[in-house]
Amino acid sequence: MWDLGRRELPDGIRIDGGTDWIILDRKFANYSANSNDDLVVGLKRLYEYTVWPGETFFHILLRNSEFCTTLVSHSLRLINWNLTRGCQCDFTIVDSCGCSPNDFCAGDVDKLLVFENLPYFFARKFEPVVCNDIVDKVVDKVLNSRGSTADTQDGGYYWQNEYDWFDRQPPDTATMAMYQSWTRLAPKVLETLAQCTPGKMNLRRVEQVRIIDALKGIATELEFEATDDDGGVRHDNHIVQMMWTPRPFRRIASSKASMLLRSLNVGSKFDPKEDILRDVAAAFGPNSSLTAVVHMRPISAISDLTFVWLDPEGSLAHLKEDHLSTLNEEMTVNAELTLHDPLMAGSWTLQLYLNKELIGERVFIVLPIEPLATSPPRYSVAVLAWLTPLLKTPRHDDVPSNVAAWTDKLVGTLWSVEDICAFGHKPVECLVNPCINTQWSAISSDPHRWFDRMLAENTKN
Repeated sequence: MWDLGRRELPDGIRIDGGTDWIILDRKFANYSANSNDDLVVGLKRLYEYTVWPGETFFHILLRNSEFCTTLVSHSLRLINWNLTRGCQCDFTIVDSCGCSPNDFCAGDVDKLLVFENLPYFFARKFEPVVCNDIVDKVVDKVLNSRGSTADTQDGGYYWQNEYDWFDRQPPDTATMAMYQSWTRLAPKVLETLAQCTPGKMNLRRVEQVRIIDALKGIATELEFEATDDDGGVRHDNHIVQMMWTPRPFRRIASSKASMLLRSLNVGSKFDPKEDILRDVAAAFGPNSSLTAVVHMRPISAISDLTFVWLDPEGSLAHLKEDHLSTLNEEMTVNAELTLHDPLMAGSWTLQLYLNKELIGERVFIVLPIEPLATSPPRYSVAVLAWLTPLLKTPRHDDVPSNVAAWTDKLVGTLWSVEDICAFGHKPVECLVNPCINTQWSAISSDPHRWFDRMLAENTKN
């Protein structure tokens, strides 16, 4: 892009501009695209070499054409901006910083209703993987105003695709290693839980399953060739879905202060705007940059929060202290794991201390994609004085020599299959329910099928 210098704007017309989020009716759109009017031709020539023409071209054309009386000078949009969270911007126009609005959540219902009788026809942002409950509330509101109701018997399920075997670009290496491990573990799971012996299994897709704004698990869809009693292969290509659920974090039962802890998670894709981790599979490799995210209930006194990272040998790898001064309201605190060397492959533990009292811990795994050891850094004597007696003695895991076997052992300690279902042209000879009748499966009925009914009602009218 080259700056060709300043140009003079034409005289005799009214200059206008604004957002490029605009709505054009059919007549004006046809006029803009096809008219040989001097105004249209002249403006197109002026804007031929212009950055962001959409923010002024249509505005000037509308103001100075026969369509000027049709102008509605309103964006018609309600936008959920919260610049204090996740957006560091010194400009008046936040778009110049690349910031985006926050998602509407259940707590924003009143904000939406305030503008109910004003000319707002669009709102953003809505993101079901963050807050799906607000979408259902808006739908109920719209349908109730039309004398209809949404079908909510599906319990607020939401599915989001994370991987498909037709994807041209696979996920990152660590995530793909996790998916491949689930695929290798699947036959043993089927033998144990469904009393059938599959042959070769292929991963078809992976979906995140959520219910009422919380992660229920991750569903893998696999295709396999069943074997008969004599070990022969039957090319039936049955398809099963498995619901994988992670081991939850551990709240220390002996600690009363642990009740202040709502959740404790580790991830490599922290979104500061929404205060969430977006890598739900929690698949990490030696070069992953990790962040701990803790959600706390309201505290009544200023407190100290300490994050303690223990490597697979039980040694102190990193710690971070945080001073909590926000009182009487829920808060989210995050802490990065800062190491100069690659992470040691194996099972790690994150411990959380409130005022030097252990209140919770989360176990997570670093997959042996390129296993490299790391040495623990040094810390202040004052911190180690109270922390060292509380740490467990170093442990040395029994590490398999085969990388795939090592990966499967790690994944198997952190993830387990909660349920299995099957679908396809032929019934799978396993003791599993059909996916069409399994509520967590995306093959089951769509909770948003009310939309088809609403379209049908509008078509009749």
